[in-house]
Amino acid sequence: MLKRLTGLWQSASGLAAIEFALIAPVLVVMLLGTIGICNALACNRKVNDLASNVSGLVSMATSVSSTDISNAYNAGNAILYPYPSTNTTIVISSITYSAATNQDTVAWSRAQNGTPLSQGSVVAPPAGVMSTTDGAGAILVSVSYSYSPAWGFFGSIPMNVSFYSRPRQSLSVACNGC
Repeated sequence: MLKRLTGLWQSASGLAAIEFALIAPVLVVMLLGTIGICNALACNRKVNDLASNVSGLVSMATSVSSTDISNAYNAGNAILYPYPSTNTTIVISSITYSAATNQDTVAWSRAQNGTPLSQGSVVAPPAGVMSTTDGAGAILVSVSYSYSPAWGFFGSIPMNVSFYSRPRQSLSVACNGC
């Protein structure tokens, strides 16, 4: 009997299965973590695309209406697919430069699922975005999105992006009836 126990101790026939059983949970967690991080990065890319495309859409016009703004929101929400867009906050604002005050202020602002910027409030865009020509403007689109991973290991991940575009056909973009 003792000889049989020592033989079992020296046997290596099931060693690979035992090692795999010990390492498999670590590999599964690494795989799920990698998939989760890749999905979060893909969602972040879509949030960036949403901000740049909506800003580009609005900056193409000389003036926009409330219908144009709604269409821009719809286009932005479609960009987020397959991620849910129900709680996406999109704020579209027109910023204009005044030579008299030497400040960039909000000419108009509209928001989906959020609060628009106050008209007349001072904004400090990054250097090189605004022209120093009186009345020149830029379109600012700010997007806030809360990404919730499928497995919920990381909780909710907030994503906030701001994107500026200069108007293409005029000094600034007016908002008619909105």
